[in-house]
Amino acid sequence: MIDIPTETQSIVRLDPYWDAYFRWPADYFPFNLPACSVEKHQYELGKQNEAIITWDISYNLELECGIVSAEKQLLHVMQPQKGNMGGHFCVTHLLSEDQLSGPVGLTFTWAFYIPMPAYMPKHPMGIIQLDPQELKGKNTVITIRDTRPKNQ
Repeated sequence: MIDIPTETQSIVRLDPYWDAYFRWPADYFPFNLPACSVEKHQYELGKQNEAIITWDISYNLELECGIVSAEKQLLHVMQPQKGNMGGHFCVTHLLSEDQLSGPVGLTFTWAFYIPMPAYMPKHPMGIIQLDPQELKGKNTVITIRDTRPKNQ
């Protein structure tokens, strides 16, 4: 069994952008957004009744990502972070068996960074709903890399 530290705190509230997302198919990965590329990889866990979602994202991307239940409940949000150019950070969320009772949505929203998250201007882009059976017993790693040209 692989031991992966997780941030288990859920925020559970209705996703305010649910009706505004484009619905992308489950096989949409890999794909490109205007400033980044997005890939999905999965690794086996020892436990079959839970799942882990790991966001591995470049610093300085103005992108907010979330995990949404089939009931439109926003379970976790990954906020953009400032950091060293070329660097990246990881945020990991544990999904319990109860949270895996229906499709799990991964959301992508442009979030124009300001240091007060509640006031960030946002533009919802898309949601990819994954079958819980695809997630159970796995660490699903969503890798998001900045593809904007670097100033030289």
